[in-house]
Amino acid sequence: MRVLYVEDNPLDADLTRRALHATAPEIDLQLVGTQREALDRLGQATRAPFDAALLDARLPDGGGLAILAHIRLHGLPLAVVVVTGSSDEATAVAALKAGADDYVVKRGDYIRRLPLTLESALQRFRAEATTRRRPLRVLYAEHSAADLDLTARHLAQHAPHIHLQSVRSAEEMLNQLPVEGEDPDHDVLLLDYRLPGMNALEALKEIYEVRRLPLPAVLVTGQGDDDVAAQTLRLGATDYLAKRDGYLFQLPTMLQNAFHRAQYLREEEALRASEERFRALVMQAPDGILLSDRGGRFVEANPAICRMLGYTRDELLAMSSGDLLGPGGQPGPETVDERPASLPGGVGSVAERRYRRKDGLTLPVEVSFTHLPDGRLQRNVRDISVRLAAEAERARLVSAVEQTADSIWMQDVDGIVTYANPAFTRVYGYDAAEIVGQFAGIVDSGVQGEAFFATIWASAKSGRTWSGTIVNRRKDGSLVEVEAVISAIHDADGQFTGFVQSDRDVTRERELEGALEREARERETIEASLARIDPATSPEEIAAAACAELTQLAGIDSAWAVGLSHDHGRVLAVAGVGAGAFPAGQRLPEALAATLFDRAETGPWAQRWRGRPEFGTFGEAITAAGLHTVIMAPPRGAHGVVGVIGLGVHDPANADGLVARLPALATFGSIIGALVAPGLESRTREQDQQAAIQAILDSSSFVPFFQPVVDLRDGTIVGYEALSRFSDGVPPDARFAAAHRAGLGIELEMATLTAAIEAAAVLPPTAYLSLNVSPRLVHAGSIGPLLAGVERPIALEITEHTAIDDYAELRRELADLVPAVRLAVDDAGAGYASFRHILELAPATVKVDMGLIRGIDGDPARQALLAGMADFAVKRRIQLVAEGIETTAELEALRALAVPFGQGYLLGRPQDGRGPGPWPARVAVGD
Repeated sequence: MRVLYVEDNPLDADLTRRALHATAPEIDLQLVGTQREALDRLGQATRAPFDAALLDARLPDGGGLAILAHIRLHGLPLAVVVVTGSSDEATAVAALKAGADDYVVKRGDYIRRLPLTLESALQRFRAEATTRRRPLRVLYAEHSAADLDLTARHLAQHAPHIHLQSVRSAEEMLNQLPVEGEDPDHDVLLLDYRLPGMNALEALKEIYEVRRLPLPAVLVTGQGDDDVAAQTLRLGATDYLAKRDGYLFQLPTMLQNAFHRAQYLREEEALRASEERFRALVMQAPDGILLSDRGGRFVEANPAICRMLGYTRDELLAMSSGDLLGPGGQPGPETVDERPASLPGGVGSVAERRYRRKDGLTLPVEVSFTHLPDGRLQRNVRDISVRLAAEAERARLVSAVEQTADSIWMQDVDGIVTYANPAFTRVYGYDAAEIVGQFAGIVDSGVQGEAFFATIWASAKSGRTWSGTIVNRRKDGSLVEVEAVISAIHDADGQFTGFVQSDRDVTRERELEGALEREARERETIEASLARIDPATSPEEIAAAACAELTQLAGIDSAWAVGLSHDHGRVLAVAGVGAGAFPAGQRLPEALAATLFDRAETGPWAQRWRGRPEFGTFGEAITAAGLHTVIMAPPRGAHGVVGVIGLGVHDPANADGLVARLPALATFGSIIGALVAPGLESRTREQDQQAAIQAILDSSSFVPFFQPVVDLRDGTIVGYEALSRFSDGVPPDARFAAAHRAGLGIELEMATLTAAIEAAAVLPPTAYLSLNVSPRLVHAGSIGPLLAGVERPIALEITEHTAIDDYAELRRELADLVPAVRLAVDDAGAGYASFRHILELAPATVKVDMGLIRGIDGDPARQALLAGMADFAVKRRIQLVAEGIETTAELEALRALAVPFGQGYLLGRPQDGRGPGPWPARVAVGD
């Protein structure tokens, strides 16, 4: 840009030159200091014209406004910017009225803004220069002929684009103007204020308030009519001009500015109306619309997007594009940022997104992006969840057709195949590429005649679905029988376009129908055989009866049942030809048992018998008996396979028939196995338990513990209860119960009691030793020998958890021990006979179960029960011991109820009898 800079202050001129050189080197600044130099340079500028002039308002030989007048008078194509002092706003206004394109005030950082001001002024000047080439139609109301002539001649010479039409009065002007709603023939009105008859003020009221014409008006007044001019401005006039010297030079610019201002206002109003219409469309649009600034923050959101995402408009305007794309505003794995620079394919593209709704769910949407001229980004958002669901449904349907086991194929109205799914290839042997485009009759077997197919096509064309059996021919020439469903295909207009056919291969089904009938008859025979077997007998008896029944079935030569464990097997029963080869009760070779067990894990099977060397003489005997093919059905219990039921044929001719009967015979074997399995499994569990208990006895995997029994009145330890703890952590009651079930309960009780008596040597000699014994141990008569030679006082605790069938016999057996030992009833109130134990056995001590003691301090009902027991104990001279005392509150409640003795963690925990103690004679029980 080439700029003529007129400035008489050297300091300001140098400062401006340096600043522009640094910040806007593209500006070529030509500096002069006076009005004369400026006019000379303008006169010489034809060879190198200037783009703009930067004029100081005050110069030594005139001012910038005079240079501005010269530029506009001679029509020089320059943009003009006037520089004024900080207190000279009036000069700036006058410069704009005289035709300046802009002005700057010498204050603050005006030099920094100067490049932008010059560039804007140049653009504005060029835009207005284009406009000035258009004729400007002016209607001039002037009563003075001299002023009218002078104005017309001046405009003709200096502004020939202004076409002047004159009238002598306001009434004539109004006659030239249209009524409301019509377009005027003039661009600007020029009125002298002092008109004959109606003055300019009244005329403007008619124009603006009555006719409402959007015409700009410039008022020409005489000297001293400023107040009148101000009134016209309030009515709507654009500007006014006083008839001073040189006013005609200002007039073209003022008229042009008035026209531009009116035009600008009309355009602004049109833009405002357009924006309102646009906003109404946006607010009513069915699709969501979001508007964001350059940083991606939303600045507008219509109701549709609010409904779509569940946010209010205010909530959306507080968000940015990233907030909709993923948690915390971060794009999710299927999304990208939506700022203009990040959009795939550029602005104007369409993309699918998943926007995060307010409820946390994501919504699939299609977003189209539009970059607005002001840098903002508009998103049109359409909910595509229904479309995606339809596409997914279509994809599922296509997948279903492609993956279905039925053959799906289509043909057009001429019988040409247009589609075949993969199942068609499996059924007919033709690849899709081989069959598509071929006549459908390629699969015709000739079994059905033309009339048969004519009936099918007629039914389908009429809108009815035909279904039935058709015999077709495969690619290899073999016949295939299918259950077919045939329907017509119609296009969107309802026109018939072809057929779709679904074929299900039923060839094998037809072949199996005979086999199923035979199997049904055989099942009836098997059910009759099962009805003759008594399930209440032993596994061996059930197996023997089953094998006898199996050998009565046609084609079955041998039947056997084998019980299996993890490392060996035993023949439970055998019948038929194989009875002499492996009799009942015989053990199987370990290798054969392992082979059977591993194979049985996978279910029933059929195989050709082959002896192996590791089967030894057992396998040789079976082979010698002529066994050819076998069926094995493994019975299963709750914990897996427990054995196998076997069926065999010795005649090779019957082998295939046996294998074909595998399902029915395997079912029979499984049912027999279900009858045998409980007994075998129970026997295995007993053996396992017995082995586990015996291992504990052999290794003495238990330790005696002792817990004190305390006098609650003074804390004296009167005795210790012997307890057993097992090394594997199993609770004692569970371990003793398992031992009794395994038949080793007496042995385990004796072993633990012996260990407790030996370990009791560490206890204080005055304390008695309380031993837990079961009624079974008393019946066994082993207690007397156990206690022989024991000098310490002994108490025998008969637990209440074990039922006592004959109290009289138990009393007789205990009579030899009492009074040498003290008799106690344990866990009173928790087991079988409750107080009957106490009444029948007349013990010296009764131990109250901890279930009654726990929380007794806060339970009046249990307090009443225990009070009754305490009173009963006093009357029968029974020592009452409360078990399970764990809190001071429980202790105080028991002492208040006069319970004399107690036991529990509060008074002393059980201690390992192998340790040194301490074994005190007293514990603290409070006052």
